[in-house]
Amino acid sequence: SHESGPIDPEHDTKYEFIHRDWEKLKKIKRIVIAVDADDPGKRLAEELVRRLGRSRCSFVNFPEGCKDFNDLIRQIDLEAVEKVVSRAKPYPVSGVYKLEDLPDEPPIVPVSTGFGRLDELIRVFYPAFMVVTGFAGSGKTTWTNQMVANLAALHGWKIAIASFEMRIRPFVTDTLAAAYRDLGGRRDCDEWINDNFVFIAPEPSEENDEFDIDWLIDRAITAVVRYGIRVLMIDPWNEIDHAQKSRESLTEYTGRAIRALKRFAREFEVLVIVVAHPTKSAANKAAEDVGLYDISDSAHFANKADFGVVVARIGEDGECNSKVLIKKVRYQPLTGHKGEVILTLNKTSRIFSQ
Repeated sequence: SHESGPIDPEHDTKYEFIHRDWEKLKKIKRIVIAVDADDPGKRLAEELVRRLGRSRCSFVNFPEGCKDFNDLIRQIDLEAVEKVVSRAKPYPVSGVYKLEDLPDEPPIVPVSTGFGRLDELIRVFYPAFMVVTGFAGSGKTTWTNQMVANLAALHGWKIAIASFEMRIRPFVTDTLAAAYRDLGGRRDCDEWINDNFVFIAPEPSEENDEFDIDWLIDRAITAVVRYGIRVLMIDPWNEIDHAQKSRESLTEYTGRAIRALKRFAREFEVLVIVVAHPTKSAANKAAEDVGLYDISDSAHFANKADFGVVVARIGEDGECNSKVLIKKVRYQPLTGHKGEVILTLNKTSRIFSQ
């Protein structure tokens, strides 16, 4: 089945063999992808490459007039199959390539975050790297959890949430469920969350282990292979065990860690979202004046992000308004532009008005 659009989790069985045979598949050094040379075949190839690992996959080019091996055998001969397979070319990972060597890459397809008033300012896509910041109590975690719930409900994207500060149940799951109901979802919320989300969290019994960026990316790859996630949300960055190498400064480490996350995003076509706290030195700034360069640990967040968002609580105590400031957008105007909107937190549902 190569139908377009979101995959119904109840029928996402065509990639089950990858999960079932992963211990054998992960040892294979080279995999040749040979699917029908039509649009459904291309979509199938994209997902196979994403889950099997781009660096070890090659693609075949069928002669004009042939869309698969059956056509090749019928129109030419059996030896033509061997020639096509032997001439398979690796998918580009890095380096310099002639245009003729590049396979067709999917276009950037930006989608709504689910907050209607934000559509003009920000439309997200994958692969990409997003950072969200703001003072404690600003609503940045609520806004980000609600956004990924919207992506799951509206676009069928599978989500992995790496939560290091908030308890997943009930604090994270309550926000996801409220967002789903707010969008008119009629399924049982726990079932919907179970079908669309996977959670990455340290086991309490593993307190002596280091839950560093390598540990996190390894679990995120598993989430791609097993569940086909399109979004990895990390909340917050500051609670990850940051294992610096000998003589490596915190800034150098942060740059290396962000590069690793962006490599993961590119290889597996995932939107990576990092929620990060501002530095203590930013505390003397007004909430709306906090910028991406105020994020704790490094300016790399500002420099390397495709999207940069600041959430700021505004108004007097007791008011539930937050200003969402879009500070950075790559590929303007296709994916949005800088700007700001005010959202109101519903005191009953504890989510922002759409």
